[in-house]
Amino acid sequence: MSAYRHFDMNRVSHEHRRTDPCMSCCGWRDADPLEAVSPAGSNQWVDASLDPMSETEQIEVRRLDVTEVHAQLDGLAAVLHDCVAGGASVSYMAPFSHEQARGAFEAVAADVEQGHRLLLAAFANGDLVGTVQVNLALPPNQPHRGEIAKLLVHRSARRRGIAQLLMEHAEAEARAEGKTLLVLDTVTGDAAERLYALLGWTRVGVIPGYALYPDGRLCDTTVFWKAL
Repeated sequence: MSAYRHFDMNRVSHEHRRTDPCMSCCGWRDADPLEAVSPAGSNQWVDASLDPMSETEQIEVRRLDVTEVHAQLDGLAAVLHDCVAGGASVSYMAPFSHEQARGAFEAVAADVEQGHRLLLAAFANGDLVGTVQVNLALPPNQPHRGEIAKLLVHRSARRRGIAQLLMEHAEAEARAEGKTLLVLDTVTGDAAERLYALLGWTRVGVIPGYALYPDGRLCDTTVFWKAL
């Protein structure tokens, strides 16, 4: 079940007030409500802060089917490549090429085709600027659970509330797939912790030295969960 929603970002206030019921719904790793966010382990790099929006800027968030994933491979790869270049701990080490990023999303496309993963993308005036995934392929005794992964926003598109929109839509899509529990993690101390708290996630605890930044430094991770 594919969700396609079109937003005029002038309807979203600086405090993330929601004026559309479809924005009240909907998160595994990723920015300070004032600064860019880097996630732990293999998951997210976003920015939850908001700058004044252009009166004409339109943000669209939608779930991509496998055909759209293939059509958007270069755009998706550009976002991932930019986030890793910016220091995000999202599974990959420097140096990391656009070709490697494209290969990563080709593997995601296979999961989407098999129904093992959801992939959502955010578009600003038609340009792909962010993405997030929901992993559905979990053990048989956890059919009710999903995992948020790779919440990514291009550095040129941060401070516009795009990360929050992606999270809200990811939660809505997970709920539509029958999921009632989601989990995620983020680099400890990053602004993402505040974003997730804002969105109603519950903090579980910290795992020391969980993953590496692209430059090889260790980072801790904080685990969160949310009931849908």
